[in-house]
Amino acid sequence: MRTAFSISTGLLSRMKRSVATFGREEDGATMTALLLIWMILLIPAMGYAIEVTRAEHLRTRVQGTLDRAVLAAADIDQTLPPRDVVLDYFQKAGLGQFISAEQITVTPDDPDSLRTGRTVSAWTRAYFESNLTTFGGDLVQWGAPAASGAEEAKSDIEVVMVLDVSGSMGSNNKLSNLKVAAREFVDTVLQSETAEGSVSIAIVPYNGQVNARRLLPYYTVTGDHTYGSCINFQPSQFQETALPPTTSVLPRANVFDPWYSSRNITLAYCPLHAFQELMPSTNNATRLKNHISGFQAEGNTSLDIGMRWGALLVDPSFRPVNVQLVAAGEVPPEFAILPFDYGARSTAKYIILMSDGQNTDEYVINDPYRSGLSPIYKNSSGALSIYHAERSGSSKYYRLNSDNSGTWTTSPWSGSTQLKWPDVWANHPINFIAKELYSDAWGWSGSQRNAFIASVRGATAPSVKDLRTSQICTATKQKNVTVFTIGFEAPAAGLSALRDCATSPGHFFDVNGVEISEAFQVIARRISELRLTQ
Repeated sequence: MRTAFSISTGLLSRMKRSVATFGREEDGATMTALLLIWMILLIPAMGYAIEVTRAEHLRTRVQGTLDRAVLAAADIDQTLPPRDVVLDYFQKAGLGQFISAEQITVTPDDPDSLRTGRTVSAWTRAYFESNLTTFGGDLVQWGAPAASGAEEAKSDIEVVMVLDVSGSMGSNNKLSNLKVAAREFVDTVLQSETAEGSVSIAIVPYNGQVNARRLLPYYTVTGDHTYGSCINFQPSQFQETALPPTTSVLPRANVFDPWYSSRNITLAYCPLHAFQELMPSTNNATRLKNHISGFQAEGNTSLDIGMRWGALLVDPSFRPVNVQLVAAGEVPPEFAILPFDYGARSTAKYIILMSDGQNTDEYVINDPYRSGLSPIYKNSSGALSIYHAERSGSSKYYRLNSDNSGTWTTSPWSGSTQLKWPDVWANHPINFIAKELYSDAWGWSGSQRNAFIASVRGATAPSVKDLRTSQICTATKQKNVTVFTIGFEAPAAGLSALRDCATSPGHFFDVNGVEISEAFQVIARRISELRLTQ
């Protein structure tokens, strides 16, 4: 039997001579002979085309069967021997004669060694004998090779949920829908895991800032106050994922109210509530879901800051902090080895960045109002006064009365203590101080008061924050961290930033209403999906 189609040398020579004399011979016998020769050639060519189609059909059938077979065999949850699964698929497809157990590789082959997953690969070469023959009379045999592999990884999975809890989430039932979706996600991801300690989930709630109270004790944090647990990251810190605790200097953000004019602080730009705190890695579903249930909506939106903290929680530089968190009882003991090194075998890292908005102005307290003594005094009953050295005469203290009227005197209220600037902003809104202790004391115009407020409160523009978001997302993706993003009834600018941040267009979701639950469920399934490897 031959496996190649051939034409005899003598026939080729006769064909060449016939073609060469075609122009000189015009009699009917010559034309008839040529036609017969071409028909002899055409019939095998047509047969060849038919057999090519048959071979491709067989190859497609075999490849499809092989793909399905190795996927089923690699499934850790199935209890049959993987080789038997592949062989059974071929038998039921009527292709059993084309594969044997020796053509199937299973790793690991020990059913008790599935901690990190299972890989199944196989190859085959199906064939059929053609109706064509060579001129020597042997049958032609056509082959249809196929190879495939599948892996279900029982990976050590690190997941960080970076979730928007800004003020706009309080409208249109968005926060309620997020809570349902996020809790379902936690259940799906954790319940699909059978190996203890192999899936961890951390949560980063964010608005204009992130409350990182649990983490800051292990870093060098600058600032002469301890009111808040937020960080004003430096621009360069958005260009990399690492923040080594031994070398990173983190400027503590002031606690202040940039919006309201009441006497006491109403809404802090750096969130102070427990429900806004970053939650380090855990596999305790109840604890995770309770934290999600406590979310409340308030404040601005900082995609860049939320993502900056999310990137840190999967970066190996965070491991020494995680060890300390284990010792403090904040993280389960089995997670002391987290985060794993990038690219470590049988590990996977995921970040889910969700927002209903876009980057807004990020407010900060400017120098020299960030630290040091202020000219403002306060006594035990809360009475305020301020020293204005530039006022002529001896009455340089402006005392604020209970009705917010003021009186110039030679001393502050009895028993007063001079406040540091961080103490002022942590208790009284900027607008209140600007109006009651400066503008009313001096009789300023509205423009003068606004100029003073601008000298106290600076802002990072949304365009700058969009750039920082892109930088930290790019740095994260370059480390092979998979980034899913969800735009939840978000405006165009927010959708653009989220789309750019995602690992691929297929990792970005644009959803409305209860569709957010569907998005989270799709992500949950994809995190543990079974995948072809060849």
